[in-house]
Amino acid sequence: MDYKYENDIKSRLNDKYSERGAELTCKCPFGTHKDEHPSFSINMESGAYHCFSCGESGNIYKFIATMDGTDTASVYHKLNGYGDSPLEKYSAEKQIPLVLLKDLGVDNCYDKVKIPYYDENKELIATRLRGFPKSFQWKKDFKEKNPPYGLWKLKDYPDDYIVIVEGESDTQTLWGYQIPALGIPRSNKLPKEIC
Repeated sequence: MDYKYENDIKSRLNDKYSERGAELTCKCPFGTHKDEHPSFSINMESGAYHCFSCGESGNIYKFIATMDGTDTASVYHKLNGYGDSPLEKYSAEKQIPLVLLKDLGVDNCYDKVKIPYYDENKELIATRLRGFPKSFQWKKDFKEKNPPYGLWKLKDYPDDYIVIVEGESDTQTLWGYQIPALGIPRSNKLPKEIC
């Protein structure tokens, strides 16, 4: 049986390894400690790994990035076959599924990503543009500046808690895990009514 990340993992290991189903065990491949016995385990289907000697753990993106000396966003981009549009770059960099971003109305705007801000009734109240490298600007068509991101989702949240984070991508990430969140575009601009 071929596992999802079997080739990506095996091609980066120089040492002997043993396999039991999807689990592959070998000496720690990172070279950060002297490993006398196999203490590193990685799942070839999920890509999750852990070294029981040094404590290093992570996912397939971190594993490949560490082994290849690159960044996780590039690995995510490559493994998931994304193109080079701003939205696809944003998706890869933040490791947020493209389908989730599209469901939220995030889209391309020339060489930037366009992130819509809606009020409680899902009326568009602002649009923020994110460029590459990281830069932000508000579209000038709107009067409201720095509104909280995610107001339209408040009606769907439980009454007992909400997580407040800085920025859209942190908010989108939590939404991907079904965690109720509201984003503040800039940490020093927390609206008084939220405090």
